[in-house]
Amino acid sequence: MTTIQRTVARTETYTTQETKTGTRSDGMGGTETYSYTEAVERQRTVMETVSEEVPDPIPPAERLLEEVALQALEDDAQTVYGGPAGPTGFIGGNYTDLGIVNDVYDPEHAAQVLDDLLEEGVTEVRVWATGVPGYNMEEDPQRAADRIASLAQLAEARGMTLVVDLFDGQGRSLAELTGPMDEYIDAKIETIVGQNAGFENVRWSLGNELKGHEDPTAFADWFTSKVAAMRTAAGEQTIHVTTQFVPGSAEHRWWADTEDAARRIVESVDSVGVHLYPEGTVAESMDWLEYRSAMEWKRLADAQDKPFIIGEFNVSSVSGARSPEAIDAWLDHLYEQGVDNVSLWQFMKNEGGQLDEEAFDTLRGNDYLDTLRPWLDAPAETAATH
Repeated sequence: MTTIQRTVARTETYTTQETKTGTRSDGMGGTETYSYTEAVERQRTVMETVSEEVPDPIPPAERLLEEVALQALEDDAQTVYGGPAGPTGFIGGNYTDLGIVNDVYDPEHAAQVLDDLLEEGVTEVRVWATGVPGYNMEEDPQRAADRIASLAQLAEARGMTLVVDLFDGQGRSLAELTGPMDEYIDAKIETIVGQNAGFENVRWSLGNELKGHEDPTAFADWFTSKVAAMRTAAGEQTIHVTTQFVPGSAEHRWWADTEDAARRIVESVDSVGVHLYPEGTVAESMDWLEYRSAMEWKRLADAQDKPFIIGEFNVSSVSGARSPEAIDAWLDHLYEQGVDNVSLWQFMKNEGGQLDEEAFDTLRGNDYLDTLRPWLDAPAETAATH
């Protein structure tokens, strides 16, 4: 158990002496004003700090390692994702605007990128259907559906898995998602998923970095309803649905409402993915809020026997902690914790668009390929022996 302190409000009753005035006869046919004191009960709000014992947010590291070791004895085969979109290796890549050159989709460019990724050992790549140059959230979803169909075909021909986010939800509030954006989201589900559900090499995500920490229960209600709509749009086809959350998508405080909301979300999908950008070494990050919340999602995924992935990963550039050694240590740690897959953010991108300081892109010079190659070449069950 962990002892936490929180501030609570309570109401207390107190008695105060108040001065009041009255009138009385002055004995000469007139009146006079006089003052007197009277005890009066009042109420006030008092803020106080209380201590409370709560369950540890994540199991102790020793217990995690023990569980991973026991699971390794039981598993004598390569990790296979639930649903049709598996199996996969330990390392994947993000290339959100794959195939888009000057805001126009170019299938030849997409094919070359897939060949380059495959040559380095990447067998799955994540893209966004909308929220990329030339493909806005509000427009007719047919163009996006056509691009995803082309990418799925190109990936299928190479034995690769395509992870598809229907839109980029980063920075969107729950009110936006359930309000102005709702009709656009429904159109994306109906058209993009409905027309491409037959591709067995596609893993579907409703959106990038969706969150509803303002109201975890309402977020779970909305999210699970959209997952159900995705499965309905797929008709008789079986599709694999995953998440691409930030660790705090359902709030960082893992109390009853967050726990219940997250568990319902995990029940609705086939695998669970969150994004992680560590700001320090492994040892420095064990109490880091983002890491602890990520491990909570893993705990719930493990409880339901569902794969857990890190859908975006890099060691934060602004932290000053990024180095080949730091990245290698983090990959080693995540593998030891039983993470099934880690996808590098914007890995080996060779053209502009959707780039930021956390990208593993070739435009700025990718200095980490030598470090990453042992991981890239290894299937999931042997990556830890690199």
